[in-house]
Amino acid sequence: MMPRFPCDTGAHEAPEEERSVKFYNVKTRQAVEVPDSQVTVVTMKNGRVAAQATVGGVKLFRILGEEEAARLQKK
Repeated sequence: MMPRFPCDTGAHEAPEEERSVKFYNVKTRQAVEVPDSQVTVVTMKNGRVAAQATVGGVKLFRILGEEEAARLQKK
């Protein structure tokens, strides 16, 4: 019997220059995609790694998982 969902091989990932991070803008209540080139990786006071970006004068934060943090810190 075949599995219901195929294994994620990562072959569908976009090239590095097209990658982006999704943020949620609380002020406008909309999801916002920001290119990796405009994202800064920061460590918060509690030790968690987060992505930070400024869009339209609004500072956005997103707590990152291990894989995404490693990907963004490579650049």
